[in-house]
Amino acid sequence: MAPRLVERGARGVSLLMGLGSVTLGSLMLSACGGPGEAEDPRSILGDDLHGPPDSEPEPDPLDRDATRTECRAAAQRMAELGIASIAHGTGDLEEKVRALIQDPEIQATINQTTERCLAARVGAREARCYAEIPISPNAEAAMERCAELQ
Repeated sequence: MAPRLVERGARGVSLLMGLGSVTLGSLMLSACGGPGEAEDPRSILGDDLHGPPDSEPEPDPLDRDATRTECRAAAQRMAELGIASIAHGTGDLEEKVRALIQDPEIQATINQTTERCLAARVGAREARCYAEIPISPNAEAAMERCAELQ
């Protein structure tokens, strides 16, 4: 399995950053599907409720692999979130994140994470989700929602 922007496991969601893994709470997931999948509703209800079988909805523009720009934005935000979780309670958080994000080692980590995102063919929806997480005490819940998009 290809590496992802985050790892889900028994201990929760971990950022895959060179800063070390930052565990972000527990994430319980369940899988659906398998034997006994639901029957096609058209075979039960007919075409009246679902339209003719040949009518396809417009494709979602985010149902594609993330671009380099989207992967970079996600990697940048993940680095910022990692810095914020470490620097929490040490003064002006936004100022500290802006200062530390320029560190050459953190920039190298962002570049590596961007390349992993592209190599793993992370979806655009997932990458954009990570890029839009606000730096806040609720970041953990947002990370969990993004992880579910894998």
